[in-house]
Amino acid sequence: MQITFLIGGTGNQFFQFATSRPDAKMSTVFLQQSVRKILGWTQHEQVINYDGAGLFKTALAFAILGFDIALAKIAKVSLFTEFDTRGLKLEPKISPIVRLGYFQEAQVTRSLAEIGRQIAPTPQQGLLAMHVRGGDLLRLEQAGKNEYGMLDNSYYRSGIEKVRDKLASEDRNAAEVLVLTDDPEYAATQNFSIDGMPEPVIKRVPLKETLALAVGAEWFISSNSTMSYWIIQLREGQRTFAPQPFQKRRDYDVHTAAQRVRFEYK
Repeated sequence: MQITFLIGGTGNQFFQFATSRPDAKMSTVFLQQSVRKILGWTQHEQVINYDGAGLFKTALAFAILGFDIALAKIAKVSLFTEFDTRGLKLEPKISPIVRLGYFQEAQVTRSLAEIGRQIAPTPQQGLLAMHVRGGDLLRLEQAGKNEYGMLDNSYYRSGIEKVRDKLASEDRNAAEVLVLTDDPEYAATQNFSIDGMPEPVIKRVPLKETLALAVGAEWFISSNSTMSYWIIQLREGQRTFAPQPFQKRRDYDVHTAAQRVRFEYK
């Protein structure tokens, strides 16, 4: 059995889950708010429950992790732990019993549907949902440290126009446009208004509701975040728009049914 220590926000957790072994158990030690505070890590809203490893297995895995971290720092070697963090990337020399990292470049080995059903999306005909990132991503952009890139309103407007034209071709009424964002003040500075479409409604709602709305909406325009990536996968790419490349630093193999919108990052 393999133990994966989950870290980061929901999108990153989905990558860690999906790239773990089918028999792997998830440890949420590093997701606890108190632990994150001690380590000085970003606090994230926790919305997904995972099949836990149990106290004994978690303690054993934690001991292995501590040993391998020390070994990696001293000799740049890991024996039993697979690392893929921003400061450490190592394959174990003996066996990958423990995993710690983001694993966004690892092969997907299990279906997210195992935990995706917790999102409980409600299909919403006539709803166009857009995921717009601001917050910490905007602060990185302003500091000149944003390796992911920032999507401007030209990308989102292009997606809205495609939905408008599709509706017109089907002789349907204009869709409701809902902007789901972690930063309503930033989103309000963007011009998402398109002739022939209702004025967008900007909302910051709890993360679980954001996921449910985004997965259940008739159309979805993604941001370049890891959470948006998995929303696309959960939607099986249906009536979905995603930037190409997905991020400034790299592209992702998004679901083939998704429509890619070419975007030039600054």
